[in-house]
Amino acid sequence: MDALSISTPAELESLVTTAIYSSLITARLSPASTPPTVNVTSVAPLRDAKPQSLASMISILTEWESRCGDVVCDIEAEIERIKTDAWKRRSKEAARTSLLEQTVADVSSGDATLSKQSGFQPRAGGRRLGGGAGAGAGAG
Repeated sequence: MDALSISTPAELESLVTTAIYSSLITARLSPASTPPTVNVTSVAPLRDAKPQSLASMISILTEWESRCGDVVCDIEAEIERIKTDAWKRRSKEAARTSLLEQTVADVSSGDATLSKQSGFQPRAGGRRLGGGAGAGAGAG
């Protein structure tokens, strides 16, 4: 118990119980025996990495980190491309709107100029062609 810095048998029992429930060991605790005993039947395999395997693990993780970095760069480039395309579409739409407004303004001012020069005044709600006042009269 001194090696584990445990001062009471209850703390040792709690530690062993926690190890069993954590699947670190397979054991049987006999607190009623004198002295209390713990029969460990197996220890969880592969809980600790072997020092020889660390170089291989570092290599694999470094490669994985590199691939993740490449994916992040690709995603950022795609986001930038989408933003650029959206900006271009907005610019084209703004140019079209401006051109349309300019054209409407030019046509409106051109109609006013045409009206002044020719004396022509367009009538609001004018008449339809072929549908004079007598259209439909006499039918029936």
